[in-house]
Amino acid sequence: MIPTEDGDPDLSKASIKPITLPRPRSAWSNHNARASSAVPGFPPNTNHTQVVMSNFVPPSAEILYPTDKTRPKLLHCALKYIRDELRLTGAESAPVGDPRRLQVFRTVFDMIIEEFKTYSPILSEVKQEYETLISSQQSEIVKLLPLDSKLCAQRAQSAREVQRLSDEAVAVAERLRNENRKLNAALFEERKKLEGAHTEISDLTKKIHGAMEATRNDEFNQARLKELYAELEASEKKNQDLIRQKEDEGIEFQRTLRRVHAERAEAVKELGELQLRFSLSVPKQLFEEASTKANRFQKDLEDANKALRMQREENEKLKQNVKALDSKLLSLQKSKDFPNWEYIEGLCKTDIYEWAHMCKDFDSNDSIVVLLRELIKLKSTRPIQRKQAESESQSAGEPRFFIGLGLSSEVPKYLRFKGKIPNHRLSKKDCTLLFRDIWSSKILHDASTKAKNRLPLADFLFMYLKKKFGSQDVVAEWGYNLLEAAKKYRLQSIDCMLFHDILTDVKDESLYHHLQAVLGPLKHAFHRADLDLHEDQSKGFITKSSVPPLLRSMWPEKNDADVQSLLTALDSDQPGEYVTYKWLFQNAEDCTFLDVFREQHLSAMIAYISGLRKAIQSMYTKDARLSATEFSNALTRYDADKSRRRVDEYVARGFGVLVAEVRPRMTLDKEKFLENLGKGIVGYGNEF
Repeated sequence: MIPTEDGDPDLSKASIKPITLPRPRSAWSNHNARASSAVPGFPPNTNHTQVVMSNFVPPSAEILYPTDKTRPKLLHCALKYIRDELRLTGAESAPVGDPRRLQVFRTVFDMIIEEFKTYSPILSEVKQEYETLISSQQSEIVKLLPLDSKLCAQRAQSAREVQRLSDEAVAVAERLRNENRKLNAALFEERKKLEGAHTEISDLTKKIHGAMEATRNDEFNQARLKELYAELEASEKKNQDLIRQKEDEGIEFQRTLRRVHAERAEAVKELGELQLRFSLSVPKQLFEEASTKANRFQKDLEDANKALRMQREENEKLKQNVKALDSKLLSLQKSKDFPNWEYIEGLCKTDIYEWAHMCKDFDSNDSIVVLLRELIKLKSTRPIQRKQAESESQSAGEPRFFIGLGLSSEVPKYLRFKGKIPNHRLSKKDCTLLFRDIWSSKILHDASTKAKNRLPLADFLFMYLKKKFGSQDVVAEWGYNLLEAAKKYRLQSIDCMLFHDILTDVKDESLYHHLQAVLGPLKHAFHRADLDLHEDQSKGFITKSSVPPLLRSMWPEKNDADVQSLLTALDSDQPGEYVTYKWLFQNAEDCTFLDVFREQHLSAMIAYISGLRKAIQSMYTKDARLSATEFSNALTRYDADKSRRRVDEYVARGFGVLVAEVRPRMTLDKEKFLENLGKGIVGYGNEF
């Protein structure tokens, strides 16, 4: 339980006794006379309070309780006065901060100051402080009005400049098209003339060759006849040499063949002796299974080597792409065609850090593209944002503090704290960015650490926060806030859901890496479709009509509803008939399409566990605990395409042990087995 700011809740149960406050009756009339002169819309000498408070009865010397046992008479009269004044001045539906509403509450506050003489000085100072704050805020608003007008003027001027540049571009394009048509016509005429000249040259060449051939024909024939005789003699000599060489090779081949036959007879004889010797030692079935396993292991080894070669080639390509991107970034930096964010911040008068970070390393053209895409996405997702705003407004009732779980060794290190911890109410976007940074740091840490020494996410989070902040108080503060935010947004973001489930040991860390890895084939499929569409040239975009066939060819298990959900998410990210797929993967944290794609893979795994549960229940209805052999039989029957090695791995994962530690008679509760199995990656066939 988190205590409230009002102190001990048991104090509200104490009985309230009447309190006697000595107060002269004339104080109300004197105060009303002074308050009437401050109300706008009434003459200075008019007692406004006496006019509008015809039903207001000053309290007596004692606080009475006419009907409500918990409301003093003074409070009752003040509330009635507020309602009557707001109704008479027409300020009931006026917005907060309206001068008429402020005047009504100012009058009531003055009455309360006059009533409680003891607290009059401190209440007067409080009232004066708020009056000063309101006056300063109104002066600030007046100062901002010219800036708003200036901003509108700048927008209009920018729109006119853009229209002018667009008209000039259209005119230049039209002029260039006209010149192009003229040049094409002139080029066509020149080509016709050139073809005529080539025809004349060809005719003249034929005539010259005919004349020369007539004069040299006799001499050429005699010389050619001599050459043919010489070639014939050389060919006959060469053929005789080849015949002798082939005869020698045939004799050697016959000798080798006889030797091979003799060796084969000896080998057959030795094989017969070995088979006779070991026929009773090893069963034939076991020998065949061992041979099958050896062949399968050899095939798996070849597949692994092939995958390793492909991964090395992919790494080389990635290195080349990184070098190309570095060179492009260097050239862009040299061109100095980047937005001036300081100038933009001076005109906008707002926090532009988010936009500047989004357009980092982009030139002016790409920055405009990014901002336009964000505006289009904002327009298309406005109803969704309205619902999110409503849901966030409901979170106002969240506790302002968390109560620490203590310093026990059973509490995770990042949550060890005793006392109250403030709730920062982190937004979903901030949580997603923090989680991605934590995952990136953990991947780098695991790459430099041996597999057996790698930390689980809970211990790594403590190390990450400790390295970032140092103090255990700050570590616990961020730990509680991150855990609460991941729990709150787990149904809205798959990143938050995975982080929460892996942090609380509901899911295994391999599930996160698998869902990140499935994006690689998707990106490769988009790139291949781009090459097919643009004749082996990567343009960076494809048509949306080519996306459904692509998804069905890569993932045949997806039905029409799944494909339609992906298309709907793609429309929310990029409206129109084209998909610039590089933007999808570049801004993956804000991409609805990629979130839906990963959620469908996760849903398929959940459906696999549900189907396996039904299969186990149908096979073993009465038994609550099953042996390893029974679980293995159920898996083999439910997923017939899965190899024996994969089935053994699933059984070991369900028992929470290594494959070598599984014993046929080991037993475990069915639900516990399915819970352990569902923590990691599951699916049909041998791919999972």
